[in-house]
Formats: sequence, structure tokens, C-alpha cells
Amino acid sequence: PWLNKTFKEAFVHHENRFIKRIPEYLTLPEYLRAELMQAEYRGDLGLSPKAVRLLNDGRYEAAATEFLDHAEYKNPNTPSGIKKRIEAVSLALRLYSKQT
Repeated sequence: PWLNKTFKEAFVHHENRFIKRIPEYLTLPEYLRAELMQAEYRGDLGLSPKAVRLLNDGRYEAAATEFLDHAEYKNPNTPSGIKKRIEAVSLALRLYSKQT
């Protein structure tokens, strides 16, 4: 469905879906929003409902750990770029956990 849409249209759609998942989205720091948004855009966030629940409960360190409990992350055949993308979300959550 995104083939004939602009990037802005796709972004707005995913951002609205993300705000429904994580209502605090706009209050989070930019670095965390960016990592969470890329996870939403690529579908990783939707595959981790427990991490979303923990995040919404303000349990950022636990959410960071849970986010790495990801089938694609654990798969030894997954390209390193995908694993680094998943790790970036976890690291951003850990950083925010230390700041709050």
C-alpha cells in the first residue's frame, strides 16, 4: 500500500500508529523517539508487545532487555545491520532509563 505514497504520508501513518501504542511518544527525548519510530516503521515494535507494555509502564530498563528478546535478533543468520538496528533501540531505552 505504500508504493504510491510519499515518505511523509507513510511517516504520518506510522507515527499515528506509534502514538496509539505509546501515548507518551511526544514527551520522550528525540533520540528515543527516533529509535522507537524506526522500530515502528520496520515492524519490530509491533512484534514486541511486552516491551511496549513495559515502556508504557515506565520500566525502560526492562523494556530494553525485552526488546532484545526478538526472534530476528536471536537468529544467527540475521544480518548484522538488522541486529544493530534492534540493539540501537535497546541502547536508547537504557540511556533514557538512566536519565529518568
